[in-house]
Amino acid sequence: MYIVGEKDPGCGGYRDDILRAIPQAEAEGLSNCGWQYDGLREVIANQSNSPHVFDLSPTGDHVETNRRNPVNDRVDIFLSECLVDEPAERLSTSEPIARRTGMGRRRWHLIRWIS
Repeated sequence: MYIVGEKDPGCGGYRDDILRAIPQAEAEGLSNCGWQYDGLREVIANQSNSPHVFDLSPTGDHVETNRRNPVNDRVDIFLSECLVDEPAERLSTSEPIARRTGMGRRRWHLIRWIS
């Protein structure tokens, strides 16, 4: 799951009208953040049965999951669906889930933290 907030200044977000629209983004009818991540969004959308999710939060800022925010509910749903295929009791094995499934270290730490 890749989460991007429209207000995140890291992708040219519109927080407090500090950053102007990127001309290429404006020409394509996208926000700055939407434009910068449009390739990733498109690749994920075009994968059949993809385990990946791209979440462009219109009200999101930088690191939205560190605050009370509706995106946290979407993360919980995503992780619950992952745990259906990878039960929590298997996450405590000595072999890291990242090695068994190809998941990145961040996902492993996040799943380990919630289980």
